[in-house]
Amino acid sequence: MGSVCQRHLHALRIDSDPLFDESPLLELAKASPETELFSWSRQYMDVLIKRYAALAGIHPAKRHYHVLKHSICVLLWQETHDLNAIQDHVGHRSSSSTLIYLRADAALKAQSTVVSMSFSEAPQV
Repeated sequence: MGSVCQRHLHALRIDSDPLFDESPLLELAKASPETELFSWSRQYMDVLIKRYAALAGIHPAKRHYHVLKHSICVLLWQETHDLNAIQDHVGHRSSSSTLIYLRADAALKAQSTVVSMSFSEAPQV
């Protein structure tokens, strides 16, 4: 994970709960870069996310690892506007794959604009 992403992911935290302190993991990773920290597959992470998302009442269509990854990238885009950092974070080989976060941001802005518009009736003449 790039230092820009690390700073912004850290800044996105609501609190400084020690449970979310990643520094011990970073130290382990630096000490032995050839060793896996976790033997979990993407599929296993998807199972965990589906299980806990169901407990949290999240809609079944949003209970996937990819949705979580996408959400993190959208937050990173909103905070950094650095597509290269996001591309590095998610491991996209092609920058065109990362451009989806620009479209997601534009869609959010458009939705926000529509919600804020007033559609009251015009005065009758």
